[in-house]
This record gives sequence, structure tokens and C-alpha cells, in this order.
Amino acid sequence: NKFGSSAFYTSGATGNNYLSITSSALMIDTNDFTIEFWIYPIAPTVQQRCMGNLPLGSYNSGAWAMGFTAADNGKFHIDVFNISGAGVQTLTATTAMTANTWNHIAFARYSNVWTLYQNGIVQASKTTLSNVSLDNGGAARPVYIGWSGFSTSSTLEYFNGYLDEIRITNGVALYTSNFTVQAVPFST
Repeated sequence: NKFGSSAFYTSGATGNNYLSITSSALMIDTNDFTIEFWIYPIAPTVQQRCMGNLPLGSYNSGAWAMGFTAADNGKFHIDVFNISGAGVQTLTATTAMTANTWNHIAFARYSNVWTLYQNGIVQASKTTLSNVSLDNGGAARPVYIGWSGFSTSSTLEYFNGYLDEIRITNGVALYTSNFTVQAVPFST
């Protein structure tokens, strides 16, 4: 655990090894937003996804997933799918994560600038995603923690490690440049 006495753990095995949250408050649409959490990957150099809202078996418009690929050698990445027929847009960190180490991740949109932060430092930024709606394909599709939502039979879609202090803020980009990461748990 990063703070307190517990954190969410998932082994990376297929099955019901994830959390599912459905709420209209998670329909980000074209709003500014921030998704942030602490991550402790056990094997960041293999493909795995720690969070997403993909519909089972599909990369629908307005869907996203985040995690690692083997090709990125431990660098965290975020995929936003089917952007106006342009396929997937990816933001990939420039700094690789070390196994069994806590790192802070933040993904924010501010005035159509999409930014990936790792430990408070900008890792990647794109403006090519301007006016993209993260509308879950127009449905109240769940956000999955520990799984992408894409496949129940592939361990590539599940996460092996710990997540803590997960926060999704709809309507506000909490970070617009490098920042100092939290040193205490979020208040409730």
C-alpha cells in the first residue's frame, strides 16, 4: 500500500480479478478531466492493462485503456480508441517504471491538450485528440480497475500489481504542468 493499511491488488489472472464502477459521473464526454492513481507494477515489461472502459471484444469510439506493452519496456501508456476514424491514439511515458516500486500516474485533458504525467513530470502530451469525446460510446459503460474490459480470457488485458489512491475528476484538469505528487492520502 502507498498510504494507509491497504491497496487494491490484482494478480493478472483472468476472471473476476477487477473492480467495475458504473456511474453517469464517469461520462467524461468533452469535459476537462483528471484520472490519477498510484501504481505498483510487479512486471511492467509485459503487456497488461490496469484500467479502462473497453466494451467486451471491441475498441469502440470514446473508449480508453492504460497499462504496459512488452514493446515499451516498462513505459506506461494510454490508448484512446477510434478517434473520428483515426484508430488508436497513444500517449507513452518517456521514463520506464521499475518493478515493485510505487509510481504516481495522472492523465488529464485541459482545453483539448491531453497529458500523461508520471511522478508529477510530463511524459507525453497531444493536441491531436482535440474535441474527442470520452463518452463511453454514448452508454454508461463501466470503468474497470485491474482490467481493460476487452477480453475475459487474455491475461494481457489484466493487471498484475497494486493500485492505490485512485481518483477520477470530471470537469477539472487538476494538473496542467509538472507538479509535486501528494505525500498524504486524499481526503474523503
